[in-house]
Amino acid sequence: MASDASPTLVDKEWITSSIHLPGFDPLEFRCVSAGGSEETGDTIWDVSLILLEHFHMHFHLLAGKRVLELGAGCGALGIIIAKYFRPCEVILSDYRPCIVENIQHNIVNNSVAELARAVTLDLLDVDGTELRTLDADVILASDLVWDKDLGDALFDKIKDLVSKPGSRLYVIALARNLDLMAAYTRRLELMAELPDGGIQFQRLSCSENPWFDLEAYLRPNTYFWEVSAADAVAASSSAVALPDATDAEDLCD
Repeated sequence: MASDASPTLVDKEWITSSIHLPGFDPLEFRCVSAGGSEETGDTIWDVSLILLEHFHMHFHLLAGKRVLELGAGCGALGIIIAKYFRPCEVILSDYRPCIVENIQHNIVNNSVAELARAVTLDLLDVDGTELRTLDADVILASDLVWDKDLGDALFDKIKDLVSKPGSRLYVIALARNLDLMAAYTRRLELMAELPDGGIQFQRLSCSENPWFDLEAYLRPNTYFWEVSAADAVAASSSAVALPDATDAEDLCD
């Protein structure tokens, strides 16, 4: 009889991926070898590198902040932020316990265990109270809205995600489905227009400061939103660049 148990780390095959940030040492990440359309944690998506390019020019958005990454996969984005962007804490989340365990492996392997931790969080099941309890200043959703169920769950919980004063949600996704991206843009517009909508948003540039050598089609076909509470001050209007490896530690306590 087939087992209904969730897969564990010992059931997985692994590959190693690396990211080399210009001016910094390369980092390595253990990823699940692709095992089907419902797998997660099997690659480092290029849109997460576009998100890093934005924070490279707006270092102040992360420095000293508590960062929550939704759908962290192998954890590369959150681990790089913990390593080089001087947050006070990074919480990396995903919905499968075995993937969360692998994220923790990558956290330890990249020497950021003092700043980062992995937690199990399923956007389809989590309630607003639990999200608010995480007390995040910055929430990252990289390439989640390609899946309509996940996208709908994310947008249903936007007000909970940005309920903390001054908090911001960054949603970035490659436009695999233009109709879906247009629908989510319109949903943000409607929420911002409603008196009790409680949010504001702006669509950010994906070509502000190319830092990585990416395929030419990616940036023009990527949607990138910053969402915050209606009374928050826009955060991405001024640039404070990420310092190089020798100066980074001097910027934050």
